[in-house]
Amino acid sequence: MENEITQAPPPGVPICDRDCINPAAFSFTWAWGESGVCCAHHQFLMNQTANQIERTIQFAPLAAVGPAPLERPERIQLKSEIYALEAEASDLKLRGLEMYRLNERLTSQAQALTVRGRETEAQLRDASREIERLQVELAKRDAEHGDMVDELDRLRTLAAFIDAQTEPSTTRPAHP
Repeated sequence: MENEITQAPPPGVPICDRDCINPAAFSFTWAWGESGVCCAHHQFLMNQTANQIERTIQFAPLAAVGPAPLERPERIQLKSEIYALEAEASDLKLRGLEMYRLNERLTSQAQALTVRGRETEAQLRDASREIERLQVELAKRDAEHGDMVDELDRLRTLAAFIDAQTEPSTTRPAHP
């Protein structure tokens, strides 16, 4: 059939009398007294059949079946489940609030560390610039100092040469 239901209807819902498993939606009564229940698809087919054989058929929608009233043990069990779930929900709300506050604290710490990191980076950049400036100055002074060291070496060599010439010789040549 084209309107087949893959699952059986819930308990307490009548099933179509016409060889299908669909839930019944109508009760019917033929003019000769046959009666039963049928689904919407079979209601349409039986109405066509009645027109073709020129007989009357009466249809009445079935009243919606509500849930059966709960028995005392079922109510007690459901109430105890409700109380247990309410207590669990309350615990979960408290844990959620605790997690929210912890998240706020961690966010605040992260922001403080971010600011501190940016400040440290700025100080590091400033220190790097100062180091570069001092290295340039040191190289410049080393260049000046290097010229002075070279001049000092020349003067020492010259002084040693002059001292060697002006000093009287301790060894005299022998005259015959």
